Amino acid sequence: MGSSHGEGRRRLLVADLDAGREIQWLEPKNMPPNDGILRSWADPGLGLDVDATDRMVDRLGRSMGKNLGWVVIRDVGSDDWPLIKDSFMELERRFGGPYTYTEDSVKDMFEDPRSMVLVLERGKELVGFLFGGPIEKPYFSSLEKVPEDPGYGKGNTFYGAGLAVVENHRGHRLSYLLLDRLVEVLESGNFPEDGAYEFFSGRALIDSPPHKFYKRHDASIKIHPGGYERTGKDMAYMIIKLKQGRQD
Repeated sequence: MGSSHGEGRRRLLVADLDAGREIQWLEPKNMPPNDGILRSWADPGLGLDVDATDRMVDRLGRSMGKNLGWVVIRDVGSDDWPLIKDSFMELERRFGGPYTYTEDSVKDMFEDPRSMVLVLERGKELVGFLFGGPIEKPYFSSLEKVPEDPGYGKGNTFYGAGLAVVENHRGHRLSYLLLDRLVEVLESGNFPEDGAYEFFSGRALIDSPPHKFYKRHDASIKIHPGGYERTGKDMAYMIIKLKQGRQD
């Protein structure tokens, strides 16, 4: 399937699910020496054979004496929208947070070359997503505190709009995985094609998980007590200055 966003690639990630809060997701190429079972999977041009991947990860786990799990992270575009629309919008309505985006606004981000949609898949199941785009989009500018962003109106800020992970996949650092992958794409200099963003901003509930992410990327945080519409919960507004480096 084609994609108009980022690299249009998918990544298989494997982890020891018994590692608790320190779980680390690794690509096959970064696995320990006994990971030869998975190295041949790495060609992104190949279709995903779910059953074969299940067997490979199970065999690897038994050889290592560990309980391994796997997910695929990929960026999606307009070609993907008809295929995953229903499951994506169901997840957005269930876990999208205090502000839920309409089908039209999400479809726009699938199609817009300056927006990015990342999905997490386990087998044939959509288990998480992260999406966003230019902060000036009308459905972002109506959100509290967004028009006060110092980058608003300058065309240089990517706004992270939606982040969700299904309940039975939480606790495995998947939110961090999505956020780190997004920053990696934004800092590559290859997205969007008409010029890189300088800043990544977003809003989050104070009790949401990505605080280590903020620290790792030197985010500036401003707390707005009771600032999250619909809930009255405290809001953290985050701004990250991106490190540029176009890779041709």
